[in-house]
Amino acid sequence: MKQFYAKISMMVLGLMAWSQVQGADYVVDFTVDGVNYEKTSDTEVRIVKADEYGKKKYGGDFVIPDEITQDGKTYKVTSIADFALRSSEITSLKIGANLKVIPDNAFKNCKQLVTVEMTDNTTAIGENAFDECVVLQSVKLSKGLVSLGKSAFYTDAALTSI
Repeated sequence: MKQFYAKISMMVLGLMAWSQVQGADYVVDFTVDGVNYEKTSDTEVRIVKADEYGKKKYGGDFVIPDEITQDGKTYKVTSIADFALRSSEITSLKIGANLKVIPDNAFKNCKQLVTVEMTDNTTAIGENAFDECVVLQSVKLSKGLVSLGKSAFYTDAALTSI
């Protein structure tokens, strides 16, 4: 019986450690206009999840700004954390000039997303980046785009304008 309890205890400890690692893939250093940011350098930040459990989602018209200011210091918004905006409730998306790469799965399953507008500085769109955006109708691609990931717009049947 002691061995059984020891195995159960080890499983519980393992699950607890795994869940802490899963929730620790980003840090929220500050929030500006309802968007969470993590500092990646002294001058740059990335957008991270709305909350670590995925209960709160970003929504509405969503702008990834060129830069943000926090406590008198200006930071360039240069990236998005993995899955930060996946399954969010955004309806339109404007991507700022400092975001060069849209990562894999970044906007996957955004079922209310209708329009996307990129600046000409975006050079790459990752795999499945906009997959399952079932009402996505219009995308303004970057003139600087050199890489389009596999299935970037897969299952986007409403897409009529690129």
